[in-house]
Amino acid sequence: MKHNFHASCVAVEDMEDFWLVGFADEQYDTREHLTLQRSYEDDEQDVRLGMNTCYVERDGQGQSCYGGIERFELHRDRVKVRFDDAGGERWG
Repeated sequence: MKHNFHASCVAVEDMEDFWLVGFADEQYDTREHLTLQRSYEDDEQDVRLGMNTCYVERDGQGQSCYGGIERFELHRDRVKVRFDDAGGERWG
């Protein structure tokens, strides 16, 4: 399945404990977004729960998971994300 949206707003923020990278259709009143988060350090609980990887969220926490990304391509004018089998099942 392929899903496209035009991101007119891109943000990269150092949130003290993790990096946040977000793509959104609008800066305010966002309808569509893709957010990626990755902590600087993982503790034992993160490893045990499988949270020692990138957290990905699409349009809300109802569509989110840890990991699942097979390939991430950052181009000048677009981003392409390919999910692995587990991520693909999660995202439909």
